[in-house]
Amino acid sequence: ELYEGRELDLFGATESLKRDYGLENENFMTAVSKLMMISNELMLPGTIRWLRAINPDVVLYCPLMNSNAAFAARVLSIPSVALLTTAGPGSIQR
Repeated sequence: ELYEGRELDLFGATESLKRDYGLENENFMTAVSKLMMISNELMLPGTIRWLRAINPDVVLYCPLMNSNAAFAARVLSIPSVALLTTAGPGSIQR
């Protein structure tokens, strides 16, 4: 899972993944884009466990930062709604 043996926050875990995959010289958002599916795979088991524990009626998630929530909701047949939590894709610096 994403946080096993890594820092216990998203930014620290991403920095660890950057080192694991030789992306140390990439800026944060470029690395996040390149590592998105790996991060989703690592986060999915914990997200599924959490959603089962809280048993929500719907999942609201940011598609730029938490697409794993959409995958987990789909696996559990929970309706989900995407909400951009930034000013839009153009608001993130390259």
